Amino acid sequence: MEPVDLADAGYAAAQVMAKAALSQGYLVIADCVNPIALTREQWRKVSQDVGVAHLDIAVTCSDPVQHRCRVETRKPDVSGQNLPTWDAVEQRCFEPFPQASLSIDTAETTVDDAVEIIWRQIKVL
Repeated sequence: MEPVDLADAGYAAAQVMAKAALSQGYLVIADCVNPIALTREQWRKVSQDVGVAHLDIAVTCSDPVQHRCRVETRKPDVSGQNLPTWDAVEQRCFEPFPQASLSIDTAETTVDDAVEIIWRQIKVL
């Protein structure tokens, strides 16, 4: 039996949960890979359906050596989780993201600074 790709189901489940939380007045931060315009638009629709502000953030790493090291040394968050290889990351389709409201390059920005930049942006929404 071949493994089933549940990537779309994962997005759909997360979006249902996000919509429910937003409907109750909670702030939602969805931290996930959205390499194509379709998935980005699905997240925007969640916010639009509830009538709340939405912030698209493009997080990248412009240093390929640093990016590869991060991919290859990453530890799973969940027991049994299969993480992508560097080859899989390199072969992933990634469409440009010109409509991102904010862009953060993790090769040049620390985690603490990135969090501060994002919070500042959220406060002005």
